[in-house]
Amino acid sequence: MKRSENNMGFLLNILADVPDFSGTTKLVVTLLNAILTPISIIAGAICVLYIVKHALKIKKFADDPEQRNIQIFAIVWCVVGLALCIFAPIFVNTILPELMNGAGGYQPPNS
Repeated sequence: MKRSENNMGFLLNILADVPDFSGTTKLVVTLLNAILTPISIIAGAICVLYIVKHALKIKKFADDPEQRNIQIFAIVWCVVGLALCIFAPIFVNTILPELMNGAGGYQPPNS
């Protein structure tokens, strides 16, 4: 019985010495924001320009269904890219800090 109590005390001491990473989370989020925000703005603007460019080409290739489908496919991928440009900062500001602080553990919402 004495040995298991010693083991339990040892495990509790190890768990008590786990460092607090809350400052690290703030630093990571700040750095990612500094990097991702300008990249997202530039990439989003490029996506919008490509959407307009390919939309205008759809009218140009109205008689050729194959070329029209290629332009529609390009527009779809530009919209996906634009969605990623919008979602990346949201992910960094809301979901990523929760994942880093919670260490991936699930906590049900308080009602």
